[in-house]
Amino acid sequence: MALRMNRIVLLLLVAVAMAGMIVDIWIGKEEMFEDFGRKLVNEQKTNVYGEAHQDSTKTKEGELTVEADAIQSVSLTGWHGDIDVKPADGKTIRLRYKITVTAPSEEAADRKLAKLKVGDTREGEGLTLAAALGGEPVEDGEISLDYELQLPAGLKLIVKNQYGALTIADTKGDLDVQLGSGMLEIAGVRGQIAADVSYSNVYLHDLTGSVALKNDTSDINMEDVRGALQLESDNGVNYIRSVDGPVTGRAEQGSVVLSDSGDTDLSVVAGNVQLVGMKGDARIRPESSDVTVMLDEGAGYALDVSVQDGGIRTRLPLPIERDSQNVGLKRLRGTVGDGAKSIAIDGVASDIHLYTHAAEPQKN
Repeated sequence: MALRMNRIVLLLLVAVAMAGMIVDIWIGKEEMFEDFGRKLVNEQKTNVYGEAHQDSTKTKEGELTVEADAIQSVSLTGWHGDIDVKPADGKTIRLRYKITVTAPSEEAADRKLAKLKVGDTREGEGLTLAAALGGEPVEDGEISLDYELQLPAGLKLIVKNQYGALTIADTKGDLDVQLGSGMLEIAGVRGQIAADVSYSNVYLHDLTGSVALKNDTSDINMEDVRGALQLESDNGVNYIRSVDGPVTGRAEQGSVVLSDSGDTDLSVVAGNVQLVGMKGDARIRPESSDVTVMLDEGAGYALDVSVQDGGIRTRLPLPIERDSQNVGLKRLRGTVGDGAKSIAIDGVASDIHLYTHAAEPQKN
């Protein structure tokens, strides 16, 4: 009897437990559907609000013209846009501009656009062209400035752009260029160029005049320069071809690939340098770097290569000597052919490689 009662009680407890589980599952389903419903309603409300409150974009275009007269230099500053510089037909400086503004509403975009002015100021022999927002320089990420500048020959251009492209083509006059986080092309320019670029991609070609180039963490391609090059590179990549004048400077980290160029004098720290088809003498001072020199087959070289605590590798029929007083010093000295070109490398903790390859045919 007692055993039967215990079974009945146990069955009742199991039944109560199962009923509780069913109730919990039902309540959980209701809460799940309620939560889904709330999310769906909130999402619909968000979409409706977003459609009703989309950002508004407004633009304004215009043009400024200034007669060059006694002006010797022109300054232009861009922001979040593109700048194109072209030669002017005559003596008129012409600036076409397009301002683009983004704001939470049309009213806000109109108010901001109304505060933006593009104007010119003249001080002595210099002309400054710039946009201002309420009288202050433009540094608003929701504003972009696009310019087209027509520049008369003989004027110096001082131009700065950030977060945009800068193109200068076929002008005659000196350039002073600054670019941050953008794209730069300078082509067909006749004049001295000073360029300071950071976090950018650069192409310079068909230039007549000296070039002073500062490269901060940028990729640079340069070719066909009829003048000297001074290079200062920090963590940059530099591909340089056909520089008629001397190449001098310093590169720290990054790389320099130099081909078909004149006399070279470079210091390299923690980087890579490659010389190909040298047309003049070369002096390289590497530290913790890798140097590769491609000697033209049949050409003459006078070689003086030394490295402290590094290596020299070559298949040239010249001995690599060790200093009896300094175990870590290695040196290769000798003449190949008539020794017409001098190559001197004085390295520390670097690897130096000397190869011979077939020279490319000379251009007419």
